[in-house]
Amino acid sequence: PSVNPARERGQELMDAGRVHFSDGTGLDMRKAMSFKSSDVYCVVPIVHGEEELTSYDFWAVGVSCCSGLSSDFRCGEFNNPHARSGLRLMADD
Repeated sequence: PSVNPARERGQELMDAGRVHFSDGTGLDMRKAMSFKSSDVYCVVPIVHGEEELTSYDFWAVGVSCCSGLSSDFRCGEFNNPHARSGLRLMADD
């Protein structure tokens, strides 16, 4: 089944390893952010349509694929309009 980030909560998918998002889902580049701690960590919320959400539970994340100065997320398949899936990665430590 496809996940609609406007209807599902991240807490409902805590055991997911791979998530497929519904049509109409994309990245809200207006809310992209970054954090630098030796590497630059880049994030952008995954949204459905233009709807403002009260909270954002699904995020696309990358390392060293944005400038760190502005909201310019350029990680992975960020500009592929057909990209609809993501993996949940966890640190071993």
